[in-house]
Amino acid sequence: MENTERKINIMHTCMNVSGAIKNAKSLKGCIEENGETLETVAEIRACLNRHLAAGRRVLPLCDCLGFSFQTGCPGHSEADAKRHKAIMKIARAICTEEQTCKRWCGLTDDCEAYRAATKIYEERQNGTAHNGGDSRSEAEA
Repeated sequence: MENTERKINIMHTCMNVSGAIKNAKSLKGCIEENGETLETVAEIRACLNRHLAAGRRVLPLCDCLGFSFQTGCPGHSEADAKRHKAIMKIARAICTEEQTCKRWCGLTDDCEAYRAATKIYEERQNGTAHNGGDSRSEAEA
């Protein structure tokens, strides 16, 4: 019988919002909201309280596809994590909604840039990427 279970060997980190509110002093200069770095305990607590009000118990500390704002990272195989990281690199390069993507980029695959980046990534993996009409492969170019 074949083992079809996915081996989880990558768990991305997240921050517990309630715990962060209690320790807001240690987060000065570590949180960015709308392009502004939060420097005071009051700003940090206000920001985190908005997340709690929105129903978020935990916040991601990195790109994590499938992230749950209730339970965090679902766990990933190393191959899946590497694939997502490569797609995110492409997505950030082609994203036209920079402000939106800076907030939760990498958590969901429903953004236009992520879908386009996935297509580019898969074409490269399959050797079908367009290279400007040049008949050489990407490696040769």
